[in-house]
Amino acid sequence: MCEKNFEGKIMSLLPTDSDDINDETIVDSDITDDIEEIVEKPKKKKRSYKRKSKAKTKYCKTCGQDILENERRNGFMYKDTYHQLRAKDYCEDHERVYSEHKCKPNWCGDCGYLTKYDITVDWDKKEKNW
Repeated sequence: MCEKNFEGKIMSLLPTDSDDINDETIVDSDITDDIEEIVEKPKKKKRSYKRKSKAKTKYCKTCGQDILENERRNGFMYKDTYHQLRAKDYCEDHERVYSEHKCKPNWCGDCGYLTKYDITVDWDKKEKNW
């Protein structure tokens, strides 16, 4: 071990005179400077704000539907056979529940998306059931 020589230095807890306490006040401002040099503060990230761009729209001239919105929402399209079957299944279920109704899907001629279901009511059947 390494030995150090501390001859002539006496360490005491408190000075003997009460007046000496005020005189021996030590302010160590170097400690905070050393800590700041050793530990770097994390840099704050700059937040970028993106402006919302206007949503692009493309409307069908015939039916007036937003074609891009239908693509995004996966709207029923005539070219897709699965969508055709789903539309026909809906009509069959509707006719089963309401026996006096006739249902038919209506597709747009230009864009090919489903615009509405045409439902016709047979009033003669409805009056007989009442």
